[in-house]
Amino acid sequence: MPVFVQVQPAAPELVSAVALDSSSVNISWVATDNGNSSILYYQVEYKLSDAPVYTALPDRIPAMGNTGWFVIDNLEPAELYYFQVRAWNIIGISQPGNALEVQTFAASPSAPRNLQVPYKNSTAVQLSWERPQQRNGDVRVYELQYRDQGSQDFDSIEVVSSSPTTTQLVVNLWPLTFYNFRVRAATVWNGERLWGNYSSFLQVQTNPGGKLSIYQSINQSNNQSIIMTIWNGERLWGNYSSFLQVQTNPGAPSAAPQNVQATANSSDTILVEWREIPFSLQHGVITSYTLRYKRTDNGEAWSTKTLGRPDTATFLSGLKPYREYRIQVQGINAEGSGPFSDPAEARTFQAAPTGAPTDVSITGVSPTAIQVTWQPVSAEFQNGVIGGYRLKLDGREHTYVADAGNRAVTIGGLRPWTEYLVEVAAVNVGLNVTGLYSAARMGRTLEDVPGPISGLTAEVLSWSSVRLSWLPPAAPNGVVTGYVVGYVPIGRHLPTTRQPTTAQTTERAQNGTSGNNTQGEEPTDTSASRVTRDTGPTFDLDLENATLITMETRETSIVLEGLYPSTVYHVQVVAKTGAGTGSTTVNITATTCK
Repeated sequence: MPVFVQVQPAAPELVSAVALDSSSVNISWVATDNGNSSILYYQVEYKLSDAPVYTALPDRIPAMGNTGWFVIDNLEPAELYYFQVRAWNIIGISQPGNALEVQTFAASPSAPRNLQVPYKNSTAVQLSWERPQQRNGDVRVYELQYRDQGSQDFDSIEVVSSSPTTTQLVVNLWPLTFYNFRVRAATVWNGERLWGNYSSFLQVQTNPGGKLSIYQSINQSNNQSIIMTIWNGERLWGNYSSFLQVQTNPGAPSAAPQNVQATANSSDTILVEWREIPFSLQHGVITSYTLRYKRTDNGEAWSTKTLGRPDTATFLSGLKPYREYRIQVQGINAEGSGPFSDPAEARTFQAAPTGAPTDVSITGVSPTAIQVTWQPVSAEFQNGVIGGYRLKLDGREHTYVADAGNRAVTIGGLRPWTEYLVEVAAVNVGLNVTGLYSAARMGRTLEDVPGPISGLTAEVLSWSSVRLSWLPPAAPNGVVTGYVVGYVPIGRHLPTTRQPTTAQTTERAQNGTSGNNTQGEEPTDTSASRVTRDTGPTFDLDLENATLITMETRETSIVLEGLYPSTVYHVQVVAKTGAGTGSTTVNITATTCK
């Protein structure tokens, strides 16, 4: 019999890690080698990207087959985490498997802190604040709201800043007036602003300004500035100044590339093409473009590709087969990056499955057939439309299942009580390619009734006993549980001599005889050994009403006792298994001595 050495399991393979929200991640894995001992549970370990060591979750996860998944909660928003999995069996724990990284979603930040007024005068207030204690992502934009004490409506100023402390000057205020100020922050995630709560109101009174106040106003239509005076609440406008022409400094592009198109080129590449940003919105020379892309089916973080020159087409490679990708493009000049374009979407071509069916199970359904069942390839590794499955029997292709929804098949024409190795693979019918085969699983057909025994012999021990011996069936068709022996007298033997003689018994096939007696001659005894030491009792034998006597034994020999002397017996032996008694008996005749 084969000997299996039990060892620690091999490391599981972590196949996906997907952020669900700002504080939780879903991971899934596949067991590899259980070390010849069933995997009992799994251990999940994680760490922040800059942490030196992994932390194990306090709870072990019971094994439920060859695959598993788990949701890790209470994580920090907008943080990059690494995950790995170990497997346990009765021998011990495996090494950690491959690590996958995933970033949690950003969340709304807390309110900005320490809103205060470093400086004010009669018409302006300078405010400063510190960024939120809980940023929960990349905080780069603030909204400052203010209103005078008698107003219900707020004025708003959007402030862009990534500094720890931000300042903003609010001008054109009224002298000696109370104003209420508040500020809130936003994180930016996938182009969307996630606004947090406002800070508490800060009430500020502007300084006195007297009856005469001077204000500067900008005419937005022609960029002219004028000076006005206010005398006892009445505005007295003066003349415009001369024009002053000013060129603004270069800035980041204010528009995105136009007409972005994406076209699948193979199972792992997509061609992306676009048109340049309109010249008036480039605000400088475009030096390069950045593309960001991600799958649309699993919420993964964006991947990026930056071109080293201002080309308007490129290939994205290393993609997953038969996945839809969302792609955006932004222009870059010396002052920074512009906004991303509207998304374009494309699906990569199909490819052969890179995973195997799971949970392959084999069950004997008859002595000549087994039923094979399985679960489909994980969606992550199907790489296209699965149209059927192909099975190997003992390493050779044997069966094709055309219906992808059918995950069971019965294989017939097999040998009884025989072990078979079965492997299953998914088939992409559109490409006519077969994926990876599953690990070989062993199953056995059911028992059948056994074949005939062989080598049946009879040895006469006395006038009343005979020893039968035989060999087990050449085709047991299962576990032989015993033998049924039957015997019945079929005639009297009248010896022609009193000298002891010995003859070997002969086997007879069912419904056949063995011998060369000549018609009309008195038959001589060549079917059993005789010893004339004991004449035995006198008896009357009713051959017409004799019945077959049966007995069972687990051995391959038996002694028949209590027989009549000088009597020819018909003896038959048949084997039996858990499926029943064999249909073919082996027969022999034996003659007791006088």
